[in-house]
Amino acid sequence: MEKQRQRTLAALAIITLITGCGGRTDEAAQACLDAARSKASGQSIDVDLKALAALATPDGEDAFRIRAPILLDAGLSSELKQTLDCRVRITANGPEITSLTFVF
Repeated sequence: MEKQRQRTLAALAIITLITGCGGRTDEAAQACLDAARSKASGQSIDVDLKALAALATPDGEDAFRIRAPILLDAGLSSELKQTLDCRVRITANGPEITSLTFVF
């Protein structure tokens, strides 16, 4: 009975950890996308926000790095495929972009 209780508690701890990170990666992805749209000034950006969040990797305490393919001006003659490289720190005041680069 004790082993079952330990397994249940361990499973709950893992679920709690995953759920907590999910909201933070979503927040990080949205901040990176907003910053990328601002930096792209006038170009449209085509990217799946959930896919962007899924690519977030821990990058220090309360920080994430997101490297993801993006499409600028999708479907237009000026269409460009690039890689978004974004680092974001989650603070009490919300997400804070620490680095944002388009890699050609």
